[in-house]
Amino acid sequence: MADTLDLQDIQGLIIRGYGNLRAACYILLEISTPRLAKTWLNALAGTITAGQARPEEKALNVAFTYAGIKKLDLDPAILAMFSNEFINGMAVPHRSLLLGDVEDSSPAQWTWGVPGTRPIDMVL
Repeated sequence: MADTLDLQDIQGLIIRGYGNLRAACYILLEISTPRLAKTWLNALAGTITAGQARPEEKALNVAFTYAGIKKLDLDPAILAMFSNEFINGMAVPHRSLLLGDVEDSSPAQWTWGVPGTRPIDMVL
């Protein structure tokens, strides 16, 4: 029997691009109290758009930076499983070059998510 993906356990943004939704709004979050963040995420979990849904008007997804995941006090063995690309982020010089983030698109032009700006742990 072939393995199948449980779309209920995968965020919708991973499965589809929401091309039918006309706009997007992002909320950048910093985790200051891990215990409260975990409680809030637990309450939020039921409202996150799952992969099996086909939203017509709105969708809610959550993304984490490595720094954000690290603040949630996960087992170090789990943290060690993340790729260097995720751990180091997109703003490191060699990654920016590989992604084509140069000149007007370089991290020096970004307003968030780079050194010298407020930390981002989650994006809602």
